[in-house]
Amino acid sequence: AIAMYKKITKLNPGAQDCIQKLAELYTQQGLYNDARQQYMLLADQFMKAAELEGAARIFQKMLELDPENAAMQSKLAELYIRMGKKSEAQDIFFRAAESLYQRAAMDAADEALDQVLRLDPGNARALLMRGKISLEAGDGNGAVERLRKVPNLEANPEALQAMLRAYLLLGQKDQAQPMART
Repeated sequence: AIAMYKKITKLNPGAQDCIQKLAELYTQQGLYNDARQQYMLLADQFMKAAELEGAARIFQKMLELDPENAAMQSKLAELYIRMGKKSEAQDIFFRAAESLYQRAAMDAADEALDQVLRLDPGNARALLMRGKISLEAGDGNGAVERLRKVPNLEANPEALQAMLRAYLLLGQKDQAQPMART
């Protein structure tokens, strides 16, 4: 079936249903790189035709193949922004930041968090993660500055713990002491 669909798409490169079927067959066979190429062709066709919903569906399928692909997450998030779906875009940027943070790609995680904060400047989770990134980098002053922006800091145990660590990193025991008691 793959050979036949390849021949059809070679004769008619714009045959979207054939390209999609070929991508699905590649996926079934575990040929994810080949599937990804076909899905990219399909997404490009949707984008050129200004069919943003179709392109978003294809990007979602691609993320099913590689859920940790930060570049693909960013493309889908940017597409959601164009579609006016800022909440969905924000969620995708944050998931990308979490994934990058876990892989110790701090600069890239910080960039993804910039996107979250561009959409929602008061996002507590993003502000907290930015503070943690500063802590990981050994930047106590940056961590304190970022963590102070977390809304309801006093009610957020994780943020308080990060702030305590930042003060200890800076050697500011007088600032850390009240936090250690809470």
